[in-house]
Amino acid sequence: MLARIPVVVVRGMREAEVFGCAGIFEYGGERVTLSLEGSLCTVTGEGLTLEDFQDGTLFVRGVIREVRFGEGDGE
Repeated sequence: MLARIPVVVVRGMREAEVFGCAGIFEYGGERVTLSLEGSLCTVTGEGLTLEDFQDGTLFVRGVIREVRFGEGDGE
């Protein structure tokens, strides 16, 4: 039995591919928060867009400044 572990692959500062995304918690051009298995993943930057959401895989594209994991918003 394999555990479903979310994986985030960041390519440069332009794209993050998220495997194991359970849903979109918050979406805006400067902040995207995704629901993962038991936690949240927040991507901040500029001109962020969500693309190709299917089968638990999602692409966040734009100028990525930070990727943060956890329950809180960090502010």
